[in-house]
Amino acid sequence: MSDPTERTEPVERTPTERTEPVERTPTERVETERVETERAETDLQGGPPEIPWRRLSARMLLIHPLRSLKELLPAVLPALIVGNTRSDGGNHWWNLGIGALVLLIAVITWATTRYRIADGRVQQRKGLLKRETLTVPIDRVRSVDLQASPLHRILGLSTARIGTGVAGGKPLVLDGLTSAEAATLRAELLVHRGSIQETEAAAAGAALEGGSAAGPSAGSTADGTTTHVTDGEPGGVPSAPGALSGTQGVPVAPEPEVLSRFDARWVRYAPLSTSGLLIALAIIGFAGQLSGQVLSDEIVAQVTSASVRYGVVALVAAAAAVAVVFVLVCAVVAYVLAYWGHTVTREGDRLHITRGLLTVRSTTLDLGRLRGVAMGESLLIRAARGASLKAVTTGIGGEGADQGVGSSSGSGLLPPAPRRDVHELAARLLGEDRLGVPLRSHGRAARRRRWSRALQAGVALLLPPLVPVLWLGWSWWWVAPFAIPLLLAPVLAEDRWRNLGHAVLGRPGEPRQLVTRMGSLHRRTVALDADGIIGWTVRETFWQRRVGVATLVAATAAGSQHYDVVDVPTDRAWEIVSEELPLGLGQTRRG
Repeated sequence: MSDPTERTEPVERTPTERTEPVERTPTERVETERVETERAETDLQGGPPEIPWRRLSARMLLIHPLRSLKELLPAVLPALIVGNTRSDGGNHWWNLGIGALVLLIAVITWATTRYRIADGRVQQRKGLLKRETLTVPIDRVRSVDLQASPLHRILGLSTARIGTGVAGGKPLVLDGLTSAEAATLRAELLVHRGSIQETEAAAAGAALEGGSAAGPSAGSTADGTTTHVTDGEPGGVPSAPGALSGTQGVPVAPEPEVLSRFDARWVRYAPLSTSGLLIALAIIGFAGQLSGQVLSDEIVAQVTSASVRYGVVALVAAAAAVAVVFVLVCAVVAYVLAYWGHTVTREGDRLHITRGLLTVRSTTLDLGRLRGVAMGESLLIRAARGASLKAVTTGIGGEGADQGVGSSSGSGLLPPAPRRDVHELAARLLGEDRLGVPLRSHGRAARRRRWSRALQAGVALLLPPLVPVLWLGWSWWWVAPFAIPLLLAPVLAEDRWRNLGHAVLGRPGEPRQLVTRMGSLHRRTVALDADGIIGWTVRETFWQRRVGVATLVAATAAGSQHYDVVDVPTDRAWEIVSEELPLGLGQTRRG
């Protein structure tokens, strides 16, 4: 029974809470019925409809046969030779059979490769007999690298390489996207990743608030339901700041800012790098293997008579001049093909790097994971006041990632270019020029170690040729080439010591940075944010302990994974670890 004292009062509704019938147009009624039908079907299926798999462009059917033929060439070439040596006249059927096999493999490769973006992951499925599915969570995407070979560019295609930054991990490669699809995919991945990170951060913030969002300030109503409000519209979904704007949640890209653009005058640094020499040696080696089959006895006789007529010295000098010109041409061609059009652009919290003449490569880096920069200077390029620049980024790199010169990896920011351009780009990325700050010397002990090690190496090279000279009576001219390193050892030692140094930038309580430099034949200067250092190691060998120096190793998850301050005084190393850049006792060990 009800309480007789309980009275039922009519509830007065405010004007905004009154429910009155609204006259709808026929179009609105049809749309409402369609939405309700879709909701009913979704409820019957037990969830939202499955996102379909996407197929790569059918234009890849023009590329896959050539790629399949290249991969099968070691097996197909003997079959072609055997088939074309038959005398029964069935050579064309044999060639057609091999061509049909290659074409079938190409069609199967294209037909069985699909991809999709679903449930916060990028998925790729490929293979017929052996089905392989690659899955990359969007929040683990560290870089999106777009590349287009000349044939891809003719067909309007691109290759997307999605990197996760895991050492030894297999990247997800989507080969056969149209140029528009590749650009859309890159933007889609980065926007989704930013939205996921923003959502996780918002959830963490709500948890720290202790559930205060469930109160009236969060939009709770009297019946216990909660209404989320975004930009004043009820029922909206919180959007990532800067990612969505306007109506209908359309992503609006921030205004791009060009940080660096290729200058044709940079080509003068190409002959000073080792890339041209390596390419020339590869070409000469390949030509040497074919020379025995191409050169006839008549040509060999002509070269022999020319050497007798003009002299062996003149012939060797001419060959050396031709080789030098050939190496220089190879270096310039390789530089132009790799770095022509090199452009560094910043869009919000992302950095885009585009380069290449025939094969265009576009790399996207997350500035939120940038932990510093590394400047590389080989001996010849340093003499010409040039340098290269690489990014020290979390998730991109590995052991020795920024040891070399140039931008062969995804972390390359500038190829060999004028040093002032390198410093300017580093300053625009880091907020100030940390690569050009004065460094603290490592003292006389480090200098003595540079000298002793250089002289020991020179003597070690000189001793072997002295044995036949002293015991077998060979001429002393055999020793002359081996004495050159010993004569150059003092110059090398002094240069290595002058290039050795470090600096700790920033005041206590503010963001701080570690700058370290070392090397002579290849000098490397690294500016590393202290926030990116996850551990310290103070390493002292037996010989280092005798002179009071140590090697301070900064461990990090970015770039080369560790950066060394070599032969620093031991007291200074522990001063950096314990006072200037402390990380806690649990993160520092003595090795």
